[in-house]
Amino acid sequence: MHVTNINWRGSCLCSLTLILAASLGGEAARLDPGSFPLDWPPQPVKMDDLVVPKGYLLEKHFATTSDGYILSLYRIPFGRAGRGGPPRAPLILQHGIFDTSATWVLNDPDQSLAFLAAEAGWDVWLPNSRGNDFSLEHTTLDISQREYWNFTFGTMAEEDLPAIMEYVLEKTRHPKLAYVGHSQGATQLVAASSRHPELAEKVSLAVLLAPVLSMQRVDSLLWNFLAKLNVDRLLALSGLAFRIGQSNLLSRTVIQLACPSGGGLEPILCSSILTLACGFNENQLNMTRFKDYVKYLPGGTSIYNAQHWLQLLRGARRLGRPVFQSYSWGDDCPRRPPFFWWEPGTCNAWAYRDGVVPSYDLSKVNIPLVVYAGEGDKLGVAQDTADALAAMPSQTVLNFTTVHDYEHLDFVSEHSDMECRGKVRSLPRDTGVA
Repeated sequence: MHVTNINWRGSCLCSLTLILAASLGGEAARLDPGSFPLDWPPQPVKMDDLVVPKGYLLEKHFATTSDGYILSLYRIPFGRAGRGGPPRAPLILQHGIFDTSATWVLNDPDQSLAFLAAEAGWDVWLPNSRGNDFSLEHTTLDISQREYWNFTFGTMAEEDLPAIMEYVLEKTRHPKLAYVGHSQGATQLVAASSRHPELAEKVSLAVLLAPVLSMQRVDSLLWNFLAKLNVDRLLALSGLAFRIGQSNLLSRTVIQLACPSGGGLEPILCSSILTLACGFNENQLNMTRFKDYVKYLPGGTSIYNAQHWLQLLRGARRLGRPVFQSYSWGDDCPRRPPFFWWEPGTCNAWAYRDGVVPSYDLSKVNIPLVVYAGEGDKLGVAQDTADALAAMPSQTVLNFTTVHDYEHLDFVSEHSDMECRGKVRSLPRDTGVA
């Protein structure tokens, strides 16, 4: 494995993707909209508004998982010059937790990875994970039902990614694709590869940006605070809150109060939330653009998903070593187990064959990886990432780079034009898919 350290420049789109504390009101929150300076209900947001005015064609597709979730995928099939040249290889850009496909196109064309990739010759696909504001459909369930929200990033790894990849390869008629994942999007790929070795036949290369593969050294004040208080578990057990997202009135109120758009409180509140959640590089923040970002972020997920991450954090602190495993249901079954002698604590026996929560075996990850971690990342801590990569086969990790001064969200921010273009354009030559 080749390890390097580099210094990237760029101003950060530090979006509010990790405002978990502000989102914990869930569906139970009942506040008076007239008491707050915000628009309610939130106006529907559209990917078209972020892509088409910039001169790009945008297609919308849907992939259905084996458990009935209908996922939206947006496609930018070519650059602004049009459909010329040889067939393009598909590239999937997978967003992180509390995020959406919008994260890849929020900035100007020379500062957004999706546009840079399209101009570099890729057929760009932007999937949305189940439960975010662009992927709320299901074949039988409605988002008002708690059953709809019984998922975590583990489910996304097992169900969403295989369905997305199969759909993209079928539509493009290409034998392989390349993959770029940020944060949870990177983690999903690793978890999926550990359980589905056949994915290596479909993915020529995966680029992981700020992956979170261990929570042992997490230094986020907010995540550590929530883990100690067990707020996530109380909400899940109560049944009062099972959704985090823009349609949550409490979270939207806090966002618009703290991050003003023609009103509200001082901008320092906005940066304070970011500091608590994931760290905050004030030299890279463009505060004047926050009013645009908060229209799309946070994008939504389930309380169970947040709880899964907090389980990994609590487990690592308790055991003094990394914990990377499936969700532990404990005594909170998504539905009553199919046996009459059910007692509290037996839900894992219902969910897993032998009742033991299975770990993700990193030694089985067989997709070629290029990995980037931020030197200042408080969630995907560089040393945690290095330890996880060391557990993988040596031929799997092609390169691991620690980026000087980068924090968790900087990888999906306003990228340095020169360096980002060079890296994106080199991908086809490196992967062999194009």
